[in-house]
Amino acid sequence: MLSSLSVLILSLLVVGSTANWADESLLTTTTTHGPDLKFKGDVFSKDGTYILKSGSSYVAKSVMTGRDSYFPTTLPEKLRTRFVTPDSTHPNLAFWYTPEVFEREGTRDGAFVEEWPNVANICYHGHTDTASCLWVKNQGTQLSNNKYVEAMKQPAVNNRPTYVKDVVNGHGVVRFSRGDKLGKTGQYLEMYKRCTNLNCSIADDTAGFLTDWTNSATPANTAYTMFLVVKTNQRSRDTNPMGIVNLVSTGAKTGFGLYKTEARCFAQYSGTLSGSNRLADPVTFLNVSSSSPPSDVPGTYNGLEINIYSATTDAETGVRHVARSCRVEQYIVVGSVKTALTTNITTVTLSGGAGAVGKITAAQIASLQPFLRFGPDISTAHAAGDVRVTASAANGDDTVLTIASTDFSTNNVAAGQLVFLGLSAGEFHTAVLSLCLTNSSVPTAAGETSFELVQPGAPDCNQGTYRQFSTVSAYYGGVQDEDNGCATECEAAGGCDPTAADFGANNTCVKKWGSRRRLQDPDKGWKVITVKASGANMQVFVDGVHGGCENADACTIVPPVDITGATPVTLSSFRLGLMAAEGSADADFASMDMAEVMVYDKALSVQEMDRIGNYLATKYHVSEFQVDRAIRSPTRSAAVTKPAGCDRILFSTHSAKVCDGFNGANCASGVSHVTLSSTLADEDTVDYYKGMRLSIKGGGSAIDDSIRTAAGQSCRITAYTPATRTATCDLTESGQSSFVLHGNETYPGVVGSNSVGTADPEIYVEWAPEWKAPYYAALGDPVTTPREIVRVTEAVVVGTVWKLTVERGFGTTVPAAMTLADTQAQNEAARITYSHSMVPMDAAAADKWFLVNDIDGWTRLPATTSNLYVRITGTGAGPPTEELQVEQAMRLSWALSNVLASGDATMNITDRTRFTTASLLAGDLLRIGDLYTGEIVALSGACTASGCPITRAQSGTTQASTVPVGTAVTLIERDGVFTNPVYLFAPTGATNYSGLANAYTAANGILADFAWAPQGAPVTGQAFVGGSAVSEYVLEACDPKSTPFVYDAPIQIVSGHQYLKSPGSGFGGSDNADTRSTGNAFWVSIGGQPSSATDVLTGGPGTTLEIKGWYVMPTDLDITQDTASSVLSGAKTQRYENYLLVTIGQHTHSCDDPTEVKSCAREKELECNIVEIPTGYCDENWDLKCRCKDGAACPDCAGGTGICHAGPPPGTDQDWPVLSKPSIRCRLPETLESDSDLNIFWHGIHTRLSHWFHPRNPSVSSISPMRIPFTGMATVTVRGSDFGPADTWVGKDAKSMIELRGRSMAAKCLEVVHVSNRELLCKIPPLALTRQIDLNRDAKTVTLHVVVNKAGKQSRQTSADAITYEGVPGYFGCESRTRNSLDKTTCFQCCRSACIVDEFATGARKGGTTYAHCDATCNKYCGIVN
Repeated sequence: MLSSLSVLILSLLVVGSTANWADESLLTTTTTHGPDLKFKGDVFSKDGTYILKSGSSYVAKSVMTGRDSYFPTTLPEKLRTRFVTPDSTHPNLAFWYTPEVFEREGTRDGAFVEEWPNVANICYHGHTDTASCLWVKNQGTQLSNNKYVEAMKQPAVNNRPTYVKDVVNGHGVVRFSRGDKLGKTGQYLEMYKRCTNLNCSIADDTAGFLTDWTNSATPANTAYTMFLVVKTNQRSRDTNPMGIVNLVSTGAKTGFGLYKTEARCFAQYSGTLSGSNRLADPVTFLNVSSSSPPSDVPGTYNGLEINIYSATTDAETGVRHVARSCRVEQYIVVGSVKTALTTNITTVTLSGGAGAVGKITAAQIASLQPFLRFGPDISTAHAAGDVRVTASAANGDDTVLTIASTDFSTNNVAAGQLVFLGLSAGEFHTAVLSLCLTNSSVPTAAGETSFELVQPGAPDCNQGTYRQFSTVSAYYGGVQDEDNGCATECEAAGGCDPTAADFGANNTCVKKWGSRRRLQDPDKGWKVITVKASGANMQVFVDGVHGGCENADACTIVPPVDITGATPVTLSSFRLGLMAAEGSADADFASMDMAEVMVYDKALSVQEMDRIGNYLATKYHVSEFQVDRAIRSPTRSAAVTKPAGCDRILFSTHSAKVCDGFNGANCASGVSHVTLSSTLADEDTVDYYKGMRLSIKGGGSAIDDSIRTAAGQSCRITAYTPATRTATCDLTESGQSSFVLHGNETYPGVVGSNSVGTADPEIYVEWAPEWKAPYYAALGDPVTTPREIVRVTEAVVVGTVWKLTVERGFGTTVPAAMTLADTQAQNEAARITYSHSMVPMDAAAADKWFLVNDIDGWTRLPATTSNLYVRITGTGAGPPTEELQVEQAMRLSWALSNVLASGDATMNITDRTRFTTASLLAGDLLRIGDLYTGEIVALSGACTASGCPITRAQSGTTQASTVPVGTAVTLIERDGVFTNPVYLFAPTGATNYSGLANAYTAANGILADFAWAPQGAPVTGQAFVGGSAVSEYVLEACDPKSTPFVYDAPIQIVSGHQYLKSPGSGFGGSDNADTRSTGNAFWVSIGGQPSSATDVLTGGPGTTLEIKGWYVMPTDLDITQDTASSVLSGAKTQRYENYLLVTIGQHTHSCDDPTEVKSCAREKELECNIVEIPTGYCDENWDLKCRCKDGAACPDCAGGTGICHAGPPPGTDQDWPVLSKPSIRCRLPETLESDSDLNIFWHGIHTRLSHWFHPRNPSVSSISPMRIPFTGMATVTVRGSDFGPADTWVGKDAKSMIELRGRSMAAKCLEVVHVSNRELLCKIPPLALTRQIDLNRDAKTVTLHVVVNKAGKQSRQTSADAITYEGVPGYFGCESRTRNSLDKTTCFQCCRSACIVDEFATGARKGGTTYAHCDATCNKYCGIVN
């Protein structure tokens, strides 16, 4: 039992006036609430104290059930699982069609479905909507017992779909079937008015709606959300779209239609029937108006389908329907002359046919009166010309054709000559058709109608022959969705191939499929489809991805169907399984299985759509479904307890060699851009890779060190040029920045004061890169001069912000203060820009060298380089920045030109190329000789022709006695701060190189960042480590190095009850112990055990589990998101607990199905409550916590009007200083198993932590009694901890035992009784009949250890677990392990002697039987007898 703030039993509002279901709805004294609606008025905790009083409760509903949800008695039993099934009483749930109703009613497999019963908002006594759920409905005597009275049914027997059992994950479906391949006829369900009024006192049987559940009576207010679980079944030869949902105005097609575009194979031939051509069933011309004529070879198209399209386009979908579809039985009608034609004749005899020619019957010939052409082929007319045939008759097996009188005396036709039949003179590309279906009137000779000849293989076309893909599309309010089937792209490409990811030219096709850019074919698997209508806008999502922010630079999630600017209409017809009213030319019936349909009469939020979609996906095992788990998303609906970073991939990534396929041409050689693979990289979309992280691997360094490997470097792609496959990506990582929050330890909070003083050695910032210190940073606006340079010597995380320890005013820059106003407003003056290095000296335009302080801490630099680059960034308008290739990188050094003797105060040095003594300044420190051991001297003045004045033996070094000519002299420090300066030369190989483009002033703050350019082509004439210089790149779908970067500490164990007593909405929690410097994994010590990242758990009363994580809660903690302020405190927080379920146990696959929970008995539900929620900060005070929506005026802030910053702006990479880590605390069960999962459900969405703890070995603290007779059979009590649950100790599958162990004995307790996790009862066996090495002959005792073996985990032997057998006879000291009769005799003699001694020592109580007793005992002990 938890304390007074254990999980509360709150309730939904169920009686009284109509509720608005907002978080502000009040609990009244008349409200019926709680499980089974048995409570009214105030809510009490279990210890009798008030939790909520009337007038203060928040009773908003989730779309999912919670702890206090009510289930109407007629709701199918499998839909009554709290936390994981939808709330059937949610006020906005209008219709819920589920297969459980057929199971409830015992519907047989294959039965026709006359009506699909609705289980949404079944009326019951106390239903909140008293206007729709009148008392007469509650009695069960009315025509409808639902809030909405409409019925989804099919009165016509021939149009009824069927119910089929066990189709998907053990669930049945409603199966709809087309009646023909054109979709002209079929099965469907339609919504009917069951009644004429809400109380359903008068029946009605007309199609349409009684209630305005679409909110479309005023079209601009249209709002609804629909969920469908569907799989379509396109068969071979099926054509035209398949209508899934038709929601339109009565008698019209205007409104909303959801349909599947049919998969189509690429045509072997297509054209247009036109001009004088006739289309006559079953014979047609294939004459075309195009320049590409059909084949002249007979039989070329035999067996193909001919699809003839209507001349008009559907006004709503933009689809041109197939008006007629037939099979080509014979292409080109051909026969053979039997008798030569040499005179003027009126009949022609052909071989065979018995009156028919090429499958055209005699009757058809008489009707069509075709033309006859003589010749070797159809392209050349005979000299006699084409003649009309007026009749045909059989002459035995042959065929006699009647023609007009024709003279063949001049131009004979020999026997065996081919003849061709055509429908008009001069055209003989004729096809004989069969199996024709017509969806509209037959086109006339004057009508221009297109056709295609295709293989009848769709939906499974041959490789590379897809003409159109099977996918989901829609229309809404007069606006058509894009060509989601990509017919345009596939036609342009000459065919597509989804198996090879060939979707036509460019990437215009995949962009039509939403953010996933993946073909979502409902023929290939079950799909969860979400439809959301809101006014003029309509979105259709497939398998989730309703929201999120995977790519931080472009956060918007694009659904596969996204319609805006539509003209909504008043809706009154709702159908499933077709596109338009039955009998329409474009009815487009579907062949499909529909498992479940849910309809809400409002536009749901992203989180609500995730929750219902997740329920459907887990129920039907739709593995492709994705909820919003993105940590950057403002609409995240799931707990995320893993390290932040890349979430599930929405975009397609790849890895390849740099410049792969370019053969060295057009290959990037710099560090600001990388050329990707010519074949694998996107070839069209400019924003496709934006925001991804590109990492370099592979590519070895040159043996001579002139080329260094770029491996290990990475950068964020900021732009992409698809034509050249070039990703703009700065490997130097220059320009990364954040904002300063304040200096020192505390936030000033005083208007007019400075947040950062000029001497503050610590600066708190929003974010800092994960670079190895030391590194550098510039403080201030980049376009304002000067900027202060600081050297960062340490960077640690405190709470959710970074604390930097810095050296201020580095170089010649001046320390500057930052005002409170600038840091609060995050003005540019408060910006901090990070850099690997800085420039300590002025540099003029055209300079070809300059000095930097460090190159990323490197100490060994190549003398010459070919792939090292530096990016210089100054200040001022622009600000000035440029990228330079480095020819040489080396320390500034000279050589002694004269011997330097002991005591010399002047040093003569020789200028090196470009290294002049003029570069040296008074005060510089120089090292003579070895860089680590040589003498350090200070330059005391300017160098002249006479030499450089020096002060010897600086920094604790010893003055050298004699230093020879040629010894190196190296600059190591300037102005007391610069160490290891590096001298850079701009490339001299470029003859027109003019040096620096800009002038830079060191006092203004100059930054420098370096990178090695990746190699994209083989380098000849050089050897490389690993054999190759060519680099490889890897793309990640999001940037794990970008903010927010924080890592979760998902679990903390707390001993005792005290934490549960903190307010559920308080600012409590253990945040003061929380750090992120070690991955934010923090644990407390338990039972004296040391803290660790994976601690062991001990059970027992009072052990509390604390689940903490920055992303452990969804973002919509106010449930309905309809209030200006979403402050979560007191009752509201506790209301949200109603939808939190935490369980411990093995969560198997079968447990995922929310309707099959009986198999999940191993899971134990924990008692939990919310301790802390994520809090933002107030705009006027970084340290002031607020619990309101981001950007909203919040009562927590000053005056109740300050703005709360509760999260990052959507689509940005800005981090934010959340001031408290969300926390949930739960009471643990007494024991835990090692294979137990920790399962967190928020509104039914599951987050699983496996292997989250290691169970502790059992421990024995005492044995009582500690001494027992050697004959055993006594019961002792074993006390300790971590003995495990009872089911591991009892039953045939028990894995636990208690063992007695000594040097001569190992035995198990004869019986074990599990009392608790801390107490066991053991029935002790007798001392083993064997020599006991541990025998104390004087005390007559043997001491053993009691070892608790809990399923393989054993207690450690200590003095506390010792148990002593007493009264042990002396013969237990005799060797009893005998191998032969001599051994047995020896054993017997020893045993008998010891036995007799013991007997007489105790007074020979057995008297005359003493010897017989000892003989019998020793015979048994020594194994002589059993």
